[in-house]
Formats: sequence, structure tokens, C-alpha cells
Amino acid sequence: MTYLVLSAVGLLAPAYGKLALTIATPVLFGEVALMLWLLIVGARERPLAVVPRLQVESHPLT
Repeated sequence: MTYLVLSAVGLLAPAYGKLALTIATPVLFGEVALMLWLLIVGARERPLAVVPRLQVESHPLT
């Protein structure tokens, strides 16, 4: 998202590009950290939950 904002500022208001980059730099590092966290945590293999089966009783009229 930050890349989109920086690109828009660069195109629409190039005079504020350096200021926008200065403000957005911590957000860029946060985006990279979030991406790495999602890659690491999302790559873990989790066991599937066992769903108990319902016991179906036969109906006396069938």
C-alpha cells in the first residue's frame, strides 16, 4: 500500500516526494516485517482437526 501512495505522490505532487518518502520509510520496514512474518507463520503445517461423526440411529418405521 505504501508503494502505491509513494507512486501517487510522485506523480501528482513531485515536490512532496522526498517528504513522503521520509514519512513512509518506517511503514515500508513494517510492511517487509509483516510479509516475512506471514510467510514464516503461514508456512507451518498444522494438523487437521478431527470432526466427530454423528451417530445415525435407524428409524423403526424404515
